[in-house]
This record gives sequence, C-alpha cells and structure tokens, in this order.
Amino acid sequence: MLDDLERRDLDIDGFEAHAYVTHRDDGPTFVLVHGLGVSSVYFGPMASELADVGRVVVFDLPGFGETREPRRPLGIEAFAMVVADAAERLGVADAIWLGHSMGAQIVVDAIARRPGLARGALLAAPVVTHGARSVRKQTWAFLKSAVHEKWGAALLSVEGYLRAGLAWPREVLPAMLDYPIEERMPELTQHVVVMRGEWDAVTPLSWVEELGEAASAAASVRVVSVAGASHQLVVRHAGVVAQELIELARRAA
Repeated sequence: MLDDLERRDLDIDGFEAHAYVTHRDDGPTFVLVHGLGVSSVYFGPMASELADVGRVVVFDLPGFGETREPRRPLGIEAFAMVVADAAERLGVADAIWLGHSMGAQIVVDAIARRPGLARGALLAAPVVTHGARSVRKQTWAFLKSAVHEKWGAALLSVEGYLRAGLAWPREVLPAMLDYPIEERMPELTQHVVVMRGEWDAVTPLSWVEELGEAASAAASVRVVSVAGASHQLVVRHAGVVAQELIELARRAA
C-alpha cells in the first residue's frame, strides 16, 4: 500500500495535511487527491504502479485519514488552497493530477488558480451532476452504484470512513453539493481526462461529456468510460486508471 512512501506532516495556515511521497526524482510527478469520507489508503495499489514510472505524492486532506479535524467546515476552494500550498511546499510543478469524486472538484479548483502546478489532470468520477445536488439524490445514486462494487473496494472505503469519522464528512458534504465544477472547467489549460465507471449512477455519461465540452481552453480533452467499473473505479480498476495517468503524462510531456 503506502508503506514504502515517506509521510510528510504539513501545516498550511493552521490546517493539517499529510502527504505520502516517494523518494524518486526522475520521471513525471503524479499527485493523487481523494474524495469525501475516505483517505489516501484507497490509492495504495495505484501509487505502487505509478511509483515504477515517476514520483508520487498522495494527500490526506484536512480532517481525513489521520489528519487533525479543522475547527470549522472547509469549502472546496479552501481545500484546494491547502492542497495547492502543500504541493508547492513539496516542490510540485507541471505534475499529472488525479482527483476522485470530490477530489476532482478540489483538483480543478487548485489547478485553475495555479496552472503551473499541473501539466495534466484526470478527473475520475467527478461530482456533482445537475439535478442531483441534494443529500437524498446523491445517497440514492451512491447506493445504486455500490451494488456494482467489489467487496475489496468497499473495505478500503469503509476504512477511510472509519478513519475520518462520520461527523466531518457530513459537515463537508454541503460544500461538495454546491460546488459548480462545470463553471471552472473553462479555466483549465492543461491536458484533461474525464473518466467514469460504466455502472456509476453518481457520475453519468452525459455529465462527463458535459465537463469535457466545458474544458474549452484545455490543451486536449479525453472522455473515458471504464467497462465494468462503478464509482470506486480508482480502487477496483486501479490499474486501468494508472495506465491512463501514465499515457496522460506521455501526451503532456
């Protein structure tokens, strides 16, 4: 998993973030940002594959994993500022970023504000689609998607939720539901991949196509639907996502 990576504890304007970093300096840099209620744990298999190609930086957002919970809820913009500052402190530039679910929102906001951080970005299962920006609708879509998840992927997600607790994700959820990712997509100038799982009711095909079209200033745009995958495609289909990241690094070089 992440045992071979060095943990760096970072204080960013009073917010605690953890980064797990490989010691390799050659090749592209890959930055992985998790979604709501989980942690860096579920990126373990993917990080192992990417470490054979380049440097890997995996974040635990404030309040998730083993990080200290902030005194107040953070919006997507605040999470993005923490991640951007943390990445700069670690010397990240011209990297290939992956954001999963809510992490896709954070990545988009971060690299729109600071384009020099990224050469490319893969948005995996980005949220939240039009007409589904309520707790009830998101819960129903998540349950429909969960039917297609494998037990191993579910266990990693459960572990992430147990580490984060339940109160903090509930406090962050409204910010995730309200964030208009489609309005920030036109600001991206990097190479962009928008990816979903075939059975992902949270992230329907029409939504990723819309986001791809919205990235009108991007250097290139690729929309991908992974056969047999659902919302947790970064776990069960980690190898597929890792290969897409590696190919993205080649195109963006």
